[in-house]
Amino acid sequence: AYDFLRGIGAVSTDVGEGSAMFAFDHTAYGGPWDLDEDLSQTRFYANYAGSVGEMDAKVSLHGYMGEWNSSDQLPLRAITSGLIDERGNLDPFLGGHTDRFSLTGELATEQWKAMAYAIDYDFSLYSNFTYLLDDPVNGDQFEQIDKRRIYGTRIDGSTEGRVTVNWGGDIRYDDIGEVGLHRTVARERVSTVRTDSVDQFSASAYGELEFRPAENLRASIGVRAEYFSWDVNALLPENSGSGDDTLLSPKVNLAYRVNESMELYANWGRGFHSNDVRGITIVTDPGSGEPADPVDPLVQSNGGELGLRYERENRFNATLTGFWIDLDSELLFVGDAGGTEANNASTRNGVELSTFLQANDWLAVNFSYTHTDSKFQEDEGAGRRIPGAIESSASLGLTGAWDNGLFIAARARYLGEAPLIEDDSVRAPSSMLVNIGGGYRFENFSVRLDVFNVFDSDDYDIAYYYASRLPGEPAEGVEDIHFRPLEPRSARMSLTYHWE
Repeated sequence: AYDFLRGIGAVSTDVGEGSAMFAFDHTAYGGPWDLDEDLSQTRFYANYAGSVGEMDAKVSLHGYMGEWNSSDQLPLRAITSGLIDERGNLDPFLGGHTDRFSLTGELATEQWKAMAYAIDYDFSLYSNFTYLLDDPVNGDQFEQIDKRRIYGTRIDGSTEGRVTVNWGGDIRYDDIGEVGLHRTVARERVSTVRTDSVDQFSASAYGELEFRPAENLRASIGVRAEYFSWDVNALLPENSGSGDDTLLSPKVNLAYRVNESMELYANWGRGFHSNDVRGITIVTDPGSGEPADPVDPLVQSNGGELGLRYERENRFNATLTGFWIDLDSELLFVGDAGGTEANNASTRNGVELSTFLQANDWLAVNFSYTHTDSKFQEDEGAGRRIPGAIESSASLGLTGAWDNGLFIAARARYLGEAPLIEDDSVRAPSSMLVNIGGGYRFENFSVRLDVFNVFDSDDYDIAYYYASRLPGEPAEGVEDIHFRPLEPRSARMSLTYHWE
């Protein structure tokens, strides 16, 4: 359906004292939208595994190339007014392309594993979220670009005994030749908002001790140290700068086995996310020329879990978890910038249930449910709700396989409502998606049919709330829901041949 075509092939063979594997995958897709998505993506993979002395060794090469057109999210008022339908578009020149190639080498023994890698990455994305709000003549289309090379290495090890010691570390360097934002018309650049080159370095090391204080009690304590440095060379000289930051992240885990089937556990830990380093050195907003507030380089989080695990004869298991996490700064989507910005501190509390049941010899069932209460820690006048934070989600999966080669699968995914604005006055509705599939496997050949969005739901796939401007509307624009519906019902047939 909708001109979907995919071909994939893989082969492995012995080469000398080791083995080699090669795989190639190409996908083309027109899509169900009025604008031909014209997706073309190609992946390839090759590796050789052998030994160097007493060590296992592997070298891998991976590549990805993709380009596409996109309709992006649309303002609800454009559909309800009849200007376009849900599969329409307001800018036919959106989309992008990206390439990514990586080379990885690995060495491993029973006690440790080390790897080194090099990545070449090129990304360009054309978007238009606000249409005529900022530029009523040329429109608000813009291009985001990122061209970088990444080099890194990592080592992990473990020493077992009465106390097991896990240790490791990694180093990464990003040589970002160009990262920027350009104003465009029909994918042609008309002005540059900002363009920068960045050197970014990070290093970390961790250590963990695992031990048993009592026969039925397992415990572990660990700490991770982070070092982060940057050097930004910006188009606006005042936005250039360099610096560094460090962070320690401890963690503690406890697990108590009540009996052969049940275990109670608790853990606490500190984590982080890093912000775009251009936001650390910024002084002047390159778009408006107004003074800008810098962000923290490493944003800390603290969280924990209390849970119960239950397992019965390898046919049934369930995990019930209560969790919380405090984040020093939330990252939120900004429609008129096409990206994210650092926001206030937040708190999330919730509960999660996951289960698996092998009902009989041919049927397996899995189910999961999560409910989360997500709020900013303080109300600074707009409200405490976090835009886009889904309150509940659930999934149900059924898998059947018979000895005669017949197999079936079905999966339902539910996403609950979410606030789209801090005061909770605008909300995204819930959505439900059901996919089913099945087929038959012969000795070396299999055929499969999949049906996606079985009930042809037009629920929202994504939704945001912000101001945009359509032709004839006020200069300040109109606040509205901007959404993209689920892809309509479609079917795909696949044929696979296996050989030895």
